[in-house]
Amino acid sequence: MEPGPVPSNKNAKVEHAIMKHASHRAPESAPAQVTLAGFAGRVGALRVMLAVVVLLCLPMAFVTSTDPVGWQTVPSYVVPGLVVCIAWGLPFDILMSRVFLVGSNAPDYRHRHRSIVVLDLGLLTALLVFWGPFFLSILKR
Repeated sequence: MEPGPVPSNKNAKVEHAIMKHASHRAPESAPAQVTLAGFAGRVGALRVMLAVVVLLCLPMAFVTSTDPVGWQTVPSYVVPGLVVCIAWGLPFDILMSRVFLVGSNAPDYRHRHRSIVVLDLGLLTALLVFWGPFFLSILKR
């Protein structure tokens, strides 16, 4: 499908750009390769950095201390505060991605926001599994 000459009005120009972009795509029947770079590009750089921060926070749940000295204050005081902030922010990101997902009919846009929801749910689940016992032990005191 070849895009024709560029139309003069604004809406037609947008449609022409979409058709031109769609004509350079691989056919729908081609198997999609899932790569880490492709996933990172789809969810965005800030969400990738958020995932890295969460992954760095997960093992620190095992080295918390009741009497921290020196660098032990980081996993005992700083990281739990950061985990709480992230755990409050992730559901809002999930909610907004769901809103954008429901409001769109474009397959690429829907695929992007579906990936974001899956990533955020995975990160939130990991935070709850790793850090849940720590916060429960604080509440029991």
